Amino acid sequence: MEQFPIALIPGGEYFSININASPEDVFLFVTDGVTEVEDSVGQEFGSERLSELLLKHAGQPLDRIWNAIMTQVAQHGPQIDDQSLLLLRVLNP
Repeated sequence: MEQFPIALIPGGEYFSININASPEDVFLFVTDGVTEVEDSVGQEFGSERLSELLLKHAGQPLDRIWNAIMTQVAQHGPQIDDQSLLLLRVLNP
C-alpha cells in the first residue's frame, strides 16, 4: 500500500488494512529509493522486479534476502536517493 511519508503533508490522510498472516510469511517495506533506481537507459528497478526477487528468495534467512535484493538493486544502477528496506518474517501469528 503506497502512502505519503508521515508529516509530509499537514493533515494528510493515512489508511490501514487488516491482513491475515501465516507462519513463515515475509513482509517487505521499502522506500522509493530502492524501486526508483534507474539503469543506464532510464528504466527503474521497479516493484515488479522487487516482488519477483522476494518470491524467489522468500524461504531464505532475512539477511540473505536483504543481500540478494540490495545486490540486484546496486547492479541495476547507482543510488541517487535514500534506500531503506525492512523485512519481517511471521513466526507465530
